[in-house]
Amino acid sequence: MDYKKSLEDLEKALSELKEENKKIPIVVEGEKDIDALRKLDINGTIISVNAGVSLTDFCDKLAHKYKELIILTDWDRRGGYLCHTIRRNLEGRVYCNIHYRGIFAKNSMSRTLEGLPSWIETIKEKIRNSDFVALRRISKLIYDMVKQRSAIFARMMCHTDILSQWQILERIAILRFTAGAQLALELE
Repeated sequence: MDYKKSLEDLEKALSELKEENKKIPIVVEGEKDIDALRKLDINGTIISVNAGVSLTDFCDKLAHKYKELIILTDWDRRGGYLCHTIRRNLEGRVYCNIHYRGIFAKNSMSRTLEGLPSWIETIKEKIRNSDFVALRRISKLIYDMVKQRSAIFARMMCHTDILSQWQILERIAILRFTAGAQLALELE
């Protein structure tokens, strides 16, 4: 899984969902799903399916009140059943957008909406760790290159009578220190 691409897709979808939710309500399975969306800074109208009425009555109430809905049930078997049933009951009366449900299912290892905020944090951590590992690998390559070049410099200087051994060692130390300082700045 390409974590960077997944994170980009999730963040783009969340941004679009946030804008759409200002005008269009979201239908979710329960209170924990509402809490998860609030954690993701989605503050518009969110309606829970588990409202203590039958699914048919729930859909009838939605049809009387709204012309468009975003269905965001979990992407597990039960969530798929609820999504299908709600869409079938609202067919011809309310437009049901399931676009975001598909994006979240594709880009998340979590099968539930309530697990989405922690999954996004996990992806961010994995990206930070992979970036750090890549940076360490590059730093090691640069260090090895400087070390090799300073050894070549030392051999060249040893064959001349211009500099004393201490002056050569001093210049090698300065070269390594300068390269190390540049690396430290890049790591910050």
